[in-house]
Amino acid sequence: MFKNFKNPLRGSSEDAGVYASQTRDDFSADDVEHYFNYMGMLATEGTYDRLNDMLNQGLAPVDLLLLMAAQENDAPRVAELIRAGADLNTKGQDGKTAMELASDPQVHELLREPAKATTF
Repeated sequence: MFKNFKNPLRGSSEDAGVYASQTRDDFSADDVEHYFNYMGMLATEGTYDRLNDMLNQGLAPVDLLLLMAAQENDAPRVAELIRAGADLNTKGQDGKTAMELASDPQVHELLREPAKATTF
């Protein structure tokens, strides 16, 4: 969304830290909760029980976000998380990887060929 934003004082939005500049350790449980809410999962679930179960797994927030984004077929978010260093082999509570959770061919391609996430 912000990828093509140009600011003459700072360059691109990525250079300015607005887009795709986060690293693996920059993600927190708050980011997971925000995504859970943003994607309407709270409305669907009705409680935070699933979110709390995911957070209690002990997985890094960036890896939880990758699993959630893959399941939602959110290709831009998957690309961003790959660039940040998410572990593509992480398995969720159900034992499935992001590749197994995704159903969109574009998301599958990003997960199969992570180098393509840099050009997304």
